[in-house]
Amino acid sequence: MDEMQLPRGKSEALMGLCLAHGFRRQFGLAKLYAQEAMSIAETAGDRWMASLVRLGFGQVAVVNELYDTAIDVLTICGQTFTQCGDPFLASASMLWRALARFQTGDRGAHADLAQVLVNAERYDCMFLLERGTFCGLRDMQALVPLLQAHRTHGSEARRALQVLHRLQAETLDCHPGYTVRVQTFGSFAVWRGFTPVIRREWHREKARQLFQFLLANRGTMLHREEICERIWGDVDAATAERDFKVALNALSSVLEPTKPTRGTSVFVTRQGALYGLTSHPMLLVDKDLFLQRLREAGAEQNEERRRQLLSAALKVYGGDFLAEVRYEAWCDGERDRLHMHFVNAATEFAELSYHSQRFTDVIQVCERILAMEPTWEEAYGWLMRAYAAQYNRPMVVQTYRLCERVLQEQLGIPPMESTRQVYEATLGRDGAQKR
Repeated sequence: MDEMQLPRGKSEALMGLCLAHGFRRQFGLAKLYAQEAMSIAETAGDRWMASLVRLGFGQVAVVNELYDTAIDVLTICGQTFTQCGDPFLASASMLWRALARFQTGDRGAHADLAQVLVNAERYDCMFLLERGTFCGLRDMQALVPLLQAHRTHGSEARRALQVLHRLQAETLDCHPGYTVRVQTFGSFAVWRGFTPVIRREWHREKARQLFQFLLANRGTMLHREEICERIWGDVDAATAERDFKVALNALSSVLEPTKPTRGTSVFVTRQGALYGLTSHPMLLVDKDLFLQRLREAGAEQNEERRRQLLSAALKVYGGDFLAEVRYEAWCDGERDRLHMHFVNAATEFAELSYHSQRFTDVIQVCERILAMEPTWEEAYGWLMRAYAAQYNRPMVVQTYRLCERVLQEQLGIPPMESTRQVYEATLGRDGAQKR
């Protein structure tokens, strides 16, 4: 067994490279890594590991829309895992093959899905159909169109309906088969599934700006006149309404390029003259994830768990909200609100980290706060405390001097009394600790 560990480790590393490049649609490079990984595993006589690599390569083939290749590879995977006595990975292989077959119009997709639905209950692995896993689907929304079709044409309609319910898709009439992911913090970016939307796909800059405006107001249905006023306020009403319709069609084409011209968008909802974005998880926005993590942290009583949730939220916040439309007035309020959420969350994270003696975390997060909000005195306070705990008296002094200078230059005021008291207390404690 020990002799097998080294080649298995090499195969795992190469499989990781295969997946990393494959999901970025670099299929040729992914194939080379997969072939090398399988060769190493097979030479070592490790059929299970070779099949795991083959499963990863099958996933890559599906993502790159090479469905015939995927079907052949995943068929071998399923057979090998069954022979190895691994029903979970056999089911994962069958699930990916079902997706590939469905894309080619092969009715065998329903037989595969039916078996997966049965196996998920039999072997207690229903999570394979409910959330992203390493060997299962990364984007669970890819499964929805197949489940919808199976509800009508498959042999396990009841089980398919249960999964659709868990995916919040049982009432949807149509579905694009992917999640649209949006990055609003820092640089703006959009992905359809694993495919990045490139700049020229927008065709019209106002279509991109319309999407950003709706993102800033997600959860609210907005009247067409208000949208036109906020985005096309420099033209007459008739021209603004015409341009709105053009931008809306362009936006729908970006989010759903295969949607019929006059088809209903699943991402942009309409109620008469009111427009907004769907609340369905098929539209995944980093802003919403950030706020969700903050709500979870606020409800958490355990301090270490709350610290972890705050850390997760801070990782999502990659910079100012919709920074590329910094000078659009309609975005100012939401940007400022999210910015203050970040500053307050980061300050609480610094405090919790200090009390759990994670002083490096305190220093890093306070430096991040001050890079965005140089006059935030609480950050200077926790920074001084952390440096004092590390017996770094020069940095305590330097931090306070920086605080004095920034406040004087930007606001024309000295540090608050509470900040000065922290400075004096940390200097005194640092000296006492050294003695």
